[in-house]
Amino acid sequence: MKSRRNNWRSARIFLAVIAFTLLLASLFMGRRFRWAFLTQVGSDIPALLGNFSIGVLVAVIGVLLMTLVFGRLYCSVLCPLGVFQDILGHFHRKGAFRNTPWKRKIRGPVFCVVLVAALFGMMLPLTLLMPSANFVIICNTVIRGTVQWLFGATGLLPEPITLRPMPAVQVTGWVMTLGLLALNQWRGRVFCNTLCPVGALLSLFARKSYYRVSIDQSKCVHCGACEHLCKAGCIDAQAGIVRNDECVKCLNCLSVCPKGALTLGHPAKAAQPLDANRRAFLANGGAVVAGAAVGLTHKVVARPEAEIPPIMPPGAGTLERFTSRCVGCGICIGACRGKVLKASVTEYGLRGFMQPVLDPYRGACDFNCHACSKVCPCGALTPLSKTVKQTTRIGLAHWDPSLCVAFVDEEACGACAEHCPVGALTMEEVPGQEVRVPQVNPSLCIGCGACQNICPVRPQAAIVVHGVETQCRVEPPKAEESNIKLRAEEEFPF
Repeated sequence: MKSRRNNWRSARIFLAVIAFTLLLASLFMGRRFRWAFLTQVGSDIPALLGNFSIGVLVAVIGVLLMTLVFGRLYCSVLCPLGVFQDILGHFHRKGAFRNTPWKRKIRGPVFCVVLVAALFGMMLPLTLLMPSANFVIICNTVIRGTVQWLFGATGLLPEPITLRPMPAVQVTGWVMTLGLLALNQWRGRVFCNTLCPVGALLSLFARKSYYRVSIDQSKCVHCGACEHLCKAGCIDAQAGIVRNDECVKCLNCLSVCPKGALTLGHPAKAAQPLDANRRAFLANGGAVVAGAAVGLTHKVVARPEAEIPPIMPPGAGTLERFTSRCVGCGICIGACRGKVLKASVTEYGLRGFMQPVLDPYRGACDFNCHACSKVCPCGALTPLSKTVKQTTRIGLAHWDPSLCVAFVDEEACGACAEHCPVGALTMEEVPGQEVRVPQVNPSLCIGCGACQNICPVRPQAAIVVHGVETQCRVEPPKAEESNIKLRAEEEFPF
């Protein structure tokens, strides 16, 4: 019997390793393993509201059905942050956990605040707490940076993997990692049963799941071994109760019981206590109001309307739509071939912290790449074909003659026009000038940023791209496509 219980745990660990490896592959290898991220129900649900697809719907239904059958197995197998916490848990001293009933007073209110705030268009709480967002942020900041630091000088990496995050973003990633480590050392998987919105959602379905971990009262001697090993804090050894809505199905407790009192199966009658009392109702009701208040503040903490709009990734549509749907996970940043995307700090205001924005000083939107819209897991970016992406305006170039070396110093340049992939920039003769100067054709410009990136004038380029509030289609390109070398790849030899 004990061997069978160990087999359940071994099977869970085996599946978790496979799922975690595939999810890491989807983050570091782009579109080839994009399908692996369909298992992330936290991102799938916003995607259903943004860009409905049968595949995403099947994935959501599959996870919910799995939860109804096996409980919160998702949290220990498919959730990347859950598996990451299990890895961190190996540094925790064994037998140090205990039942934590106070967390039940936190989970509901936090879930209500995050959910209602998101419904009102404030996605920042979801960015910081949702596993499919915050784990990617940890990968893009801490894991990539650490691997680059350890192996970058050895030549083992074919190319740099760091995404060059801004200092505020880098600090956020490290705070998340160290905070998660601290919580894990203190109370194991306490994050999953207090702050995680996905855990709170699945707990509603797991309460009545078919297969549960239960305690046979006739065998239990109330020694507390299972409770001290339970990293979810869901076992009350003295009362002989396992709270199935909090159990993350790690199955560690099955093998530790000296009497074999814990079993995984369908109990004839499960004692599942409820929190449906007046105090919990009032707390959750207050959290709904608080969430609405947080959501309504998005107008206050958004970017001032008088400012120039930031450059959104292709497929964003409108600024309001994008900022109210993007969870700021950063998958598109890792997939960007032109290295032009970065996690925003103030570009969208506090409301859009961590959401992707184009910075042409870092790179340019590759004319033949449309990976960002393809890998977006939450529907904030509408998938675009390469042809549609190549005629979608994400910004508009603006030339400042007072900074241009061709205009001010009358020195032949033309780098911007040479590298424009759509022929929106041409070098024209101007009366009184010995050399030709750039002219922008607004009907052709898509705002890719190639001109700003290659411009030799620094710190302020002579031609800069401004974002647009609403992305739109433009005329097909007039110039031949070219494999351009930008500052992100090679220094401009001016």
